Amino acid sequence: MLTTLTLFRNEFQKVWWPAYRVLKEVVDKERPSPSQKELLKEWQSLGNELGLSDSKESAEFQKGQAEARKVAADFCAWVACRYNSEKSSSRMRVCAGCEEPLESWA
Repeated sequence: MLTTLTLFRNEFQKVWWPAYRVLKEVVDKERPSPSQKELLKEWQSLGNELGLSDSKESAEFQKGQAEARKVAADFCAWVACRYNSEKSSSRMRVCAGCEEPLESWA
């Protein structure tokens, strides 16, 4: 049985890296206030206390994003298309404008 702390860590892990990345970007690219710098430091410390590291979580996040893009390529982005929720038996075409997969309009 999973402990409450393990359950918390598993859920926290999902949001830690995306939030850390945004905070780090603010601190690195803008003129951060002392409180923003402190928030980044504390957010990183909280993640570290729960066994998370920015390098590992970055890699996991990128892997998850790549997998999501791969799955999304099998479906049409047009909501009214039947292949929006059903996988097409043939390779989907891609919109040259938005690069979203599209069902053939023919």
